[in-house]
Amino acid sequence: MRTFVLSVFLSLAIAPSAMADCPMQKAQVTGTVQARKQPVEGAVIEVRWDEQRTRNVSAQTRSEADGSFQVDLSIDGFDGRTLMAKEKCGYLPGKVEIEVRRDGHADYQRSFKFADLSKPLDIQLRAR
Repeated sequence: MRTFVLSVFLSLAIAPSAMADCPMQKAQVTGTVQARKQPVEGAVIEVRWDEQRTRNVSAQTRSEADGSFQVDLSIDGFDGRTLMAKEKCGYLPGKVEIEVRRDGHADYQRSFKFADLSKPLDIQLRAR
């Protein structure tokens, strides 16, 4: 009986619970894309990051006529498990990669600390 109880306890402790899933963390990356002090319309802005369960997650958008953009991020909040197999939540990536592409301009690639994305970005493209 003791073995049965122990095996049931271990299977419950190890099995993921549908009720314990961590909520998605929401974030936004905003800013403007310019070249030679002029707004760049239609630039592709891609934001990439790693999560605990998934690597190289991305979201993207295009810049508006005034060069502005907003990329909405949905980040899996799973941050590991406790010794009792309960999910820890609240994960946010340490850094993100931002790539901006537009025909006629050199690609822009830069790494940012996630915490530094609370302010709008000013992205300057160089013409080719």
